[in-house]
Amino acid sequence: MDRTETFRQITRLAAGLEDDDLRAIIEFLGEDYKARRKRAAQQAALALRPGDEVESVDAGRKLQAGARGHVTEVRGGVVTVHLLEHGMWRLDATLLRQASPSPRQASA
Repeated sequence: MDRTETFRQITRLAAGLEDDDLRAIIEFLGEDYKARRKRAAQQAALALRPGDEVESVDAGRKLQAGARGHVTEVRGGVVTVHLLEHGMWRLDATLLRQASPSPRQASA
C-alpha cells in the first residue's frame, strides 16, 4: 500500500471520530513526533565533535543550505556552530552534515 492510500484510509477513519477522540490522537501523534525528532537529533549529534567542519543541509528562513562553519559545542541534540558568514547559531544536529574539506585544507 502506498503512502497516499494509507493517508486516505486514515482520513476516512478520522472522519468518524468524535472531536475529543480526534484531538487526543493528534496530541499523541504530536508528542510521538517530537520524541522521534529529539532522538534523531541526539543520534546525529553523536557524530559531531567541537572543531568539526560542518555545513547546513536545508535552507531555512535566515540560513541557506550549504552554509559552512565549525562546531563549537555539542549539547544533547543541539549543536552550536560558528558559521563563517552568519555568526553563531544553535541548530538541531539533524540540520547539519560534516563538510568535505576544501581543496586548500586537503593539501595542507
